[in-house]
Amino acid sequence: GDVSKPCPYFCGREREIEQLHELLVKERKVFLHGIAGIGKSELVKAYAKKYKKSYRNILYIAYSGSLKNDITDLDFVDDLQEDSEEERFHKHNRFLRSLKEDTLLMIDNFNITAEKDNLLPIVMKYRCRVVFTTRSRFDNYVCMQLNEITEKETLLQLMSCYYSYAEEYHLILLQIIDI
Repeated sequence: GDVSKPCPYFCGREREIEQLHELLVKERKVFLHGIAGIGKSELVKAYAKKYKKSYRNILYIAYSGSLKNDITDLDFVDDLQEDSEEERFHKHNRFLRSLKEDTLLMIDNFNITAEKDNLLPIVMKYRCRVVFTTRSRFDNYVCMQLNEITEKETLLQLMSCYYSYAEEYHLILLQIIDI
């Protein structure tokens, strides 16, 4: 699938983007985890935008609950109308296995435990770089935790995206942040 652009107000995660890049270069597979709504998907989209020149291909999967179905449902140029689901899966999986480190595969909202998707070990053998966003902990894999933004200036910058009087009420907003 296509990678949508990050939210236009995305800010304050430059350090995390660099940390994710270093982990992907070194480890090739990373589980980005954190609580719901903290910005995992947005961070990965911002990463893909910033590093798009580092990759020949960037593939995006919105996890549906089954990696097998998600891989089967990808659209490839050589897909034939008469292909069965099984043929389509094998063709797509073979293609994904052939991809090298210059491909980034993003699997968004992989919110299950490792044992619940029996295709995970196969995906983990792909040579391409894979980043999963998840609310789950994967202790046997390389993980990066995304925490809330705590820097006051970044929070003010974010507030000013949504509140046109942010500059005018700068001191009051700082008090709100401190609460």
